Amino acid sequence: MPDFVFPASPAGRSPPEAPHYPANLDGIDMAEGLANMGNDPELFHKMLKKAAERYPLLQKQLANAMHMGDRGEVVRILHTLRGLAGTIGAMELQQHASAMEAAWKQTRAPATVPDNLQHAFHAALQRILNTLTILA
Repeated sequence: MPDFVFPASPAGRSPPEAPHYPANLDGIDMAEGLANMGNDPELFHKMLKKAAERYPLLQKQLANAMHMGDRGEVVRILHTLRGLAGTIGAMELQQHASAMEAAWKQTRAPATVPDNLQHAFHAALQRILNTLTILA
């Protein structure tokens, strides 16, 4: 006798369809993101939509914190961006956010964060923002 009994689908109801999004999203490693969600396409889609909603706000908060020179807030936002990027498979953004976070943790003056590091981070962030606009 089996140890587990799986419930049957209710009569006349089909299982939910997998979310519809392009097979490739620029800047996002779909296999990595899906694996991070336990290969659950619905959960992955939900996280992509959450990122699409959160990233623009985080971008504004980050710009404001950088302008104000609020190192603690900049590091916190970069940490959040880094974590969310890794979760959805935005590996390039995760890498640049991690480098920026480390640079901001070590600096005493925001002007000492190398321009090339800042440009690479902002380009990766903009790339993901552009990609996620199709999901918002």
